[in-house]
Amino acid sequence: KDNPIWISDDNGVSWQLPQDASALIGSTGHTFTKIASDGAGQWIALDHRSNEMAFSYDNGLNWDIKDFDLYLTTADKAVVSGITHGKGTWVVTVDVSGDVDGNSRFIYYSYDGVQWSGAIVPVTRGIVDVHCNEYLFVACSTAVGEPFLVSTDGVEWTGYDQPIVKRSGGGWQQVMFGLDTWILASSSNIPSAC
Repeated sequence: KDNPIWISDDNGVSWQLPQDASALIGSTGHTFTKIASDGAGQWIALDHRSNEMAFSYDNGLNWDIKDFDLYLTTADKAVVSGITHGKGTWVVTVDVSGDVDGNSRFIYYSYDGVQWSGAIVPVTRGIVDVHCNEYLFVACSTAVGEPFLVSTDGVEWTGYDQPIVKRSGGGWQQVMFGLDTWILASSSNIPSAC
């Protein structure tokens, strides 16, 4: 079947369809490009084309869909772009095309993955990715000149200067953490001349 999510419970040796994936198979298809887990059986996947969110509460066996546009302040210009879970908090980032007003939200947080609130962040353009280690949330923007964001709780954010890349299309694409090191990545990561 043409299903956008498959699961494995044997460390990736074999893969199978979820028990109930009927909600995942839409008439136009879904493009789930970001997915996160709380480590206790809840999963959330994001479709950046439709701003829909697929969620499972039983470790991926059954899935349902929710429209994230309900929460977006700029739904006509925004796409969900990143998701992470840490410290009991889900965080979703939003990227935008075009100018938006000062009341726009680029980071949303939830304690249950169901009810979402917009965080106030020191950014005027969209956020493309977010990651959490056990201590910090870090989010980055593709917009040159916008800060990367750091939070200890996923709710209140502080901006810091991002390293600048020479790229006509923008800045950073992804942020990750591993072995005590944070990594920012770009599709054309050429440092700017000082």
